[in-house]
Amino acid sequence: MTASRSKPGRSTAAPLILDGQAIVEARLRGESEVAIMRRFGCSAADLLDALDSFARQKLHHRTRLHRVAIHLALYDELIEAHQPRARQGDVQSGMLVAKVLEQERILLGIGQQPRNDQTIIEVQSEPAKTTTDKLEAVIYALCGPPAAATPDSPPGDGRPSGTPDVDPSDPPPDN
Repeated sequence: MTASRSKPGRSTAAPLILDGQAIVEARLRGESEVAIMRRFGCSAADLLDALDSFARQKLHHRTRLHRVAIHLALYDELIEAHQPRARQGDVQSGMLVAKVLEQERILLGIGQQPRNDQTIIEVQSEPAKTTTDKLEAVIYALCGPPAAATPDSPPGDGRPSGTPDVDPSDPPPDN
């Protein structure tokens, strides 16, 4: 890649030749763009041109087709090597053949990728006890459970209907 930048203080405009591959390698190593520009003495536009050129080479549709073809050839070799062993009962070879076939279908867009939905299963626990339930448990522990109602007993709290809610131990009211 050439750029017509000249160093300050020079009277002749010598073209600056950038090594695009070295720039890409420096970037892949994690070197910052500013450090790369300082080291190579180039502008941000020159740096981005080098990175864009690399991206166009790697992300071209022909590159994708080549990679797909290479992967399919590798898959075929793996299947050819392991399928006879899988048919003889080798479980590991059978699992490998199945996985390779699955990846081949995904690569070609024939099958869907397996879903990996995470299912959350919550254990059903008893509902939390209310304060009324806790008090009832303490009363039952001290006094015992209430007597079971007989079929003859009136509904409600066991008192005849019309009986006022008065505690017999209370003193009589003053009139």
